[in-house]
Amino acid sequence: MNAGLLFAGITALLWGSLPILLKNLLGTLDPYTLTWCRLIVTAAALSLLQRGGQGRVALRQVPGRIWGWLLAGVVSLTANYVFYLMALDHLAPSATQVLTQMSPVFLLVGGMLVFGERFTPRQWAGFALLLVGLALFFNNRYAEFFSSDSDLILGLPLAVGCSLSWAIYALIQKQLQRQLPTNFVLMVCFAGGAIGLLPRCRPDELAGLDGGRLLLLGLCILMTLVSYLSFAATLGRLPASRFSVVMALTPLITVAGSLTWARLFPQLFAPEPLNTLSLVGAAMVVSGSAMAALGAKRS
Repeated sequence: MNAGLLFAGITALLWGSLPILLKNLLGTLDPYTLTWCRLIVTAAALSLLQRGGQGRVALRQVPGRIWGWLLAGVVSLTANYVFYLMALDHLAPSATQVLTQMSPVFLLVGGMLVFGERFTPRQWAGFALLLVGLALFFNNRYAEFFSSDSDLILGLPLAVGCSLSWAIYALIQKQLQRQLPTNFVLMVCFAGGAIGLLPRCRPDELAGLDGGRLLLLGLCILMTLVSYLSFAATLGRLPASRFSVVMALTPLITVAGSLTWARLFPQLFAPEPLNTLSLVGAAMVVSGSAMAALGAKRS
């Protein structure tokens, strides 16, 4: 259990820190090229781990009926990555992370539709708390909802698409993990996404990166790899509800990191328009997401 909490904490810390660094790369790399870089390196690393690790699976051993699920996993995970960066291109890291906390809600709804699960009163209360928290988080930006060219208006549907695609992937992963190792599914999804994004990838952008940007890109790729390895390690060691509670802390990590780095390095990280109500709203979003996760009925 302690190992599971450790891996979950590492995953949350990395996922909470990544958007702050990715935001700085988006001015130089487009979302498709940046996503391709993260997917291809992570897929290669997972492939090497597959060769020497337990639970090795050959592609020819995968039943034909499973490939449809794997293809759906490729599409949904790739969409999650691309939508996330497109939303981050229009929104601040904290806003993007807070909005993607809609993922657990979509996951719960998907569980109702696919697996016949039901909302408990605590989950409904968590959902309501999450919505109130979102309203408070954006309390000083309501005027932007009435501006057609507002970054918030452009980024909001992208963040919702990111949350929805992640929930779809999580449901597919839940279906596939009964028959295939988690690391194998991740490897196929990362590799398939990298292949699918090749037509949209622009290698010339990579050639134009300076030393500092290359270092930042390498760090983001490394964090992506380590976070998903930690994520995979957590799945077998920690109940899904407790893992979801730890993951709900991700926005608070992003908020704290954004405020800290903006003060330490104002020339690199822009300050975010967060007031006291915004911070309260972020805490409510986290609490609501955690309540929704813990409120699930145990079988």
